[in-house]
Amino acid sequence: MFHLNPEKVVKSNCWPTLGLVAGRTLADILLQCADLKDYQFDGIEWRVDFFEEGTKRQTVCEVLPQIKEAIGHIPLLFTFRTYAEGGADNLDEPGYFKMINAVLDTGCVAAIDIEYFHATDAIHRMQEKAKSLGIEVLLSNQSESQEIKADILLKRVVQMQALKPDAIRMAYTLADNKDDVILQEVQFEGHKLCPEIPLLVSEL
Repeated sequence: MFHLNPEKVVKSNCWPTLGLVAGRTLADILLQCADLKDYQFDGIEWRVDFFEEGTKRQTVCEVLPQIKEAIGHIPLLFTFRTYAEGGADNLDEPGYFKMINAVLDTGCVAAIDIEYFHATDAIHRMQEKAKSLGIEVLLSNQSESQEIKADILLKRVVQMQALKPDAIRMAYTLADNKDDVILQEVQFEGHKLCPEIPLLVSEL
């Protein structure tokens, strides 16, 4: 899904385009999938934390084949965004990784989002499993409240790159235009630090 030239992410802003599915009910989810199917998206992202039963592993795993059928050949990215990173629902640490593990077993996803601020050993285990199944891993970090400083974010980029995900995406709420300039700097300098890993730094 994210087999792209990392240079283009910086120079041409050619990050894969994603259609967003964030329905509250199963009916809403399938309707959104149907609406998105005819657009030329590179992938569709299911934000599971918006689903009213999104913390229930068995239910989520039962819904995934229905989503996959509804979107056809379009690759599916699975994302559960926790409260700590601005999500609509929450799972504790063990529950978060049990959810990801179960989703990987369904064979319905092309890629999976893993939040950076979780236990490193658990992230490694999920990465290894995903790799063995041919599923790509996006390592993510976002915040609505963090003060944006280039040195802190670049240090975080290096730490995230060290985990060797397939791609990294970072998003933060801007306080002013100066913050936008800082994010552009982090995007450019972060790419130079590790050009082989696609990096997207953007406004939340």
